[in-house]
Amino acid sequence: VPNTFVPGTKARAQDVNENFSSVQDELNTKAYKAGDASIAFSVGNATEDNHAVNKNQFETTLEYKISEAGDEIYEEIEHITPSFLIESGNTNNTGEPDIISFSGSDGIVSFKIGDGTIYAPLTAVSANSGSKFTLTSVAGVNVSSYANGTYNTYISPDGNAYIYNSAIIYQKYPPVAPYLNNIFIDTSSMPLKVQRYNGTEWEEFNDVHLGTVTVTNGVVTACTHRAFNDNGINVNRINHIVIEEAYANGDSWYRVWSDGWCEQGGTVNFSGTAVSAVFLKPYKNNNYSITTSFLTNNDTQRNCYLTNRGLYNIKIGGYTNTSIAVYWTTSGYINERSKLKMSYKLQKPYTEMERINFIVKYNHEKNLEIEETENALYALEENEIMENDEPVVDSEYETKLSERKKEEQLRTLKKQLEELDQKRIRAICEPSMRTETQSWLEFYNEQVLELRQVMANL
Repeated sequence: VPNTFVPGTKARAQDVNENFSSVQDELNTKAYKAGDASIAFSVGNATEDNHAVNKNQFETTLEYKISEAGDEIYEEIEHITPSFLIESGNTNNTGEPDIISFSGSDGIVSFKIGDGTIYAPLTAVSANSGSKFTLTSVAGVNVSSYANGTYNTYISPDGNAYIYNSAIIYQKYPPVAPYLNNIFIDTSSMPLKVQRYNGTEWEEFNDVHLGTVTVTNGVVTACTHRAFNDNGINVNRINHIVIEEAYANGDSWYRVWSDGWCEQGGTVNFSGTAVSAVFLKPYKNNNYSITTSFLTNNDTQRNCYLTNRGLYNIKIGGYTNTSIAVYWTTSGYINERSKLKMSYKLQKPYTEMERINFIVKYNHEKNLEIEETENALYALEENEIMENDEPVVDSEYETKLSERKKEEQLRTLKKQLEELDQKRIRAICEPSMRTETQSWLEFYNEQVLELRQVMANL
């Protein structure tokens, strides 16, 4: 400082202010020393350049780390960005997609795609590469020579629109007996992979689905539009649990849910001895709930009890000798094989349109895998495989399911370890105590050991 004061003497305000200004200048000089993101610095050592936590060093390092993290996050976002979809385009008065157009009097399919003057540009994202493209003009397609039916409409990144009489198939593995121009959506991994069958082999398919057109006697009579940002997976392929099958006949009924849960019930006549209630759907095991009651207004005749339970029936007893009806209901997971219905099979011979409708119903809407044999087309449940050209329950399904869960656990644990490694690095660079007897680094090391032990036990 420029001024020194002696005890017992007066200090001038000007001299004191000069000292304060000098201290401020020194602090600013220290705070704005040149930063170097590549050199580690220590909180404890603040005597040399690049060794103290000064403002410029901190900002330089922070900007560098944020930039690194931003690149990683951007790469991850790019990895999961949805593709094989229309991102934006022309809309109607209610905001719904309005791209495919027809007059209703001829076989011309036209497209409402422009530069914004009349129709909005169309922006789409290709599968495989995830490349985005924008179109402002697309030529129409003449389908007057096409057979009656509903066709899928596609558009390429270079603006070529065309129509295929083929199905879009969503599953984990390529279909074993594909038809020409079948589009296969590989759901086993991301980013999304889409392929087209060219009659000999599967090839990469980078065009995008617009919707469908219906042809009747050479005239376009109807069309549908694919919703924006919908590729059939990111929006509509969420596996909501829904009622898959329902039945009612008199007092007997059941409801089967898409995850295998089944509720069923009925009535049986009791007349003094235990009576059997037979299930319409056998259960997977005996872990199902049961409710029984006598259908009577007589308080002395309301008590009934269970004498036996099994996969196929229950036995009901009671404390009365009077002939009386017993109402029963049960709920639990059914035998998986009992979920397979003959409606999941399309027997040959069938038309191409019947084949497409079958695939749309069971693959597009129910997310089932399609298998085709010489005699029939099948839609398989997740726990089923093909043996001798017939669907059967996979005896290793539970093991495979357990392995998948184990893999998911391992991925979660590895991610947690990576996060802990980052915290450990920070704890080394900026040592501090978590408690009076334990540093943050020691704490993180203990967590790492615990996670590694969990991984070893899987």
